Amino acid sequence: MLNISSSTDLRRQICKSMKLLPGFLKHCTSTVTIREVACYHLVNTTETYAQLPNLRQLFLSNNQISGCIPENIGEVLPNLSILDLSNNSISGFIPNSIRNMKVLEALDLFRNKLMGPIPTSMGNLKNMMTLVLRGNTLSEQIPSSLKNCTQLEVLDLGDNQLSGNLPSWIGQSLTSLRVLSLRSNKPIGAIPNTMSSLYSLQVFDAAENCLSGTIPDIFTNFTAMKVTKKMADYNYDRNHSFYYMVSIDIVAKGSMMDYTEFLSLVTCIDLSRNNFSRRIPESLTKF
Repeated sequence: MLNISSSTDLRRQICKSMKLLPGFLKHCTSTVTIREVACYHLVNTTETYAQLPNLRQLFLSNNQISGCIPENIGEVLPNLSILDLSNNSISGFIPNSIRNMKVLEALDLFRNKLMGPIPTSMGNLKNMMTLVLRGNTLSEQIPSSLKNCTQLEVLDLGDNQLSGNLPSWIGQSLTSLRVLSLRSNKPIGAIPNTMSSLYSLQVFDAAENCLSGTIPDIFTNFTAMKVTKKMADYNYDRNHSFYYMVSIDIVAKGSMMDYTEFLSLVTCIDLSRNNFSRRIPESLTKF
């Protein structure tokens, strides 16, 4: 395991030679963490990367990384289980080669400058439990191939430009979801009744969209929002996706709040700023 933070002197040497990163990583095993070291142009799409079969977890969040995700990232990191590139300035498209990262469990691309559609090839990641794409400029419809990612517990697509109807297959196929955020996009139409199958859902944020019609009376089925547990029951298991500490922004009483360590204690439904008609379902008032 290698961990480089802003408090180390080693980070300065690493940043001076970031063009050598692939060769540097080649000799690493298991986990590499490089955070808050202000490294520029860490990602280079034109560079030929050697395969890194030993690397399991790569954390590069909170840097000043620019450029594009390498087209061959799926071949470079075939055995990666966690990839965290959040809070950088990465641009371009999510490459299709990501389909080859078949053991990937957590992908966090939060707050970058990614654009274009979510690649349909992402549906090949059947072991993925956490997918965070919030805070980019991703567009078009949510690909139906994501219904193959049946292990998903966290799906955060907020603050993008996604359009189309809210897919009915989310409730039919992604029944393990605990967090579903579609906040601040451009979906239209009604909330599908199939959402009633999301028994494990604790956070459902579909605020600031163009959803319309009647709010369906499905919320009594969100049983995870009602169950009271002891604090000890919320300890994170290393085999659980929540061991990767997901950070979610939730609006509470008009203020945006960030939840990370205590996310599993949070329950939230936010459907504000849409175009719903008629009455609020009685089931929505019983939480």
